[in-house]
Amino acid sequence: MADKSARIVVVFGATGTQGGPVAKALAGDPQYKVRAVTRNPGSAKGKALSQIGCEVVKADIDDVASLKSALSGAYGCFAVTNWWEYFDKEKEIQQGKNIADACADCGVKHLVFSSLDAAEKLKGISVAHFDGKAVIEEYMKAKGIPHTVVRYAFYAENLFGIMKPQKTQDGNFALGIPMGDVPMHMIVCADAGECIHQLFNNPREWTGKSLGLASWIYTIDQYCDMFSKILGVTVVNPKMTAEQMAGFGFPGANDLANMFRFYQCGIDRNPEECKRLNPKMATLEQWVTANKEALLKAWNV
Repeated sequence: MADKSARIVVVFGATGTQGGPVAKALAGDPQYKVRAVTRNPGSAKGKALSQIGCEVVKADIDDVASLKSALSGAYGCFAVTNWWEYFDKEKEIQQGKNIADACADCGVKHLVFSSLDAAEKLKGISVAHFDGKAVIEEYMKAKGIPHTVVRYAFYAENLFGIMKPQKTQDGNFALGIPMGDVPMHMIVCADAGECIHQLFNNPREWTGKSLGLASWIYTIDQYCDMFSKILGVTVVNPKMTAEQMAGFGFPGANDLANMFRFYQCGIDRNPEECKRLNPKMATLEQWVTANKEALLKAWNV
């Protein structure tokens, strides 16, 4: 429970994969009062945030006046945008600029922005859901807003859904992630919330800097071995290519394929620094063990 002198931190996407753990981590610290922004405060997730002491408010990311109301009196802000909702880079950029403008107008002292790498600028690979965030990041810098940038790795939580292994005809499970033999970082978003909490606790150290969020890094073969060992099923690497992924044709398939092409070039993520910020961050073995039943259920085992 926040004390009377607590500083308000506004968390956008507070019912989402990134914002939810951030809101939870901050709500457990009495020096902060969390103002959780969602489009549906009356949802089950919104009510759950209220129960842990968050002030749950409604705001429209397309409406600067609405954002200013949500940010009124705030010390800090955690901001995340979502290309996957509209598959529209320009819309995402405008939404990010709206948040930046509102933060600047409201005098926010510490903005933590969830960005991603400028893939096209760095490697000539167009990844819309990366490149738009990089544009927003530069806009925030130009506005002079005191800020820290975080860049999430591939979510471990994706293994429950969009990137879960698929059952094969021989009864095995194929983990179709097109990384070849290049190691890939993953981040447990539930653990990343505490890392971001610590960024707010240490603004002098982190303002003007960036942090690549990751829990660990392994090859796809190593992930398959760990899942097989703990889950008691055979998980194999089908050696999927980015071209094969792009050919699946689902919304965003080409962008996802290009993301893995970019990943194969090597990205800047820092599991060691994340572990320093959150000593309780799970190892891969710990995470798979703790989530064994949920993973098997998600994979329809």
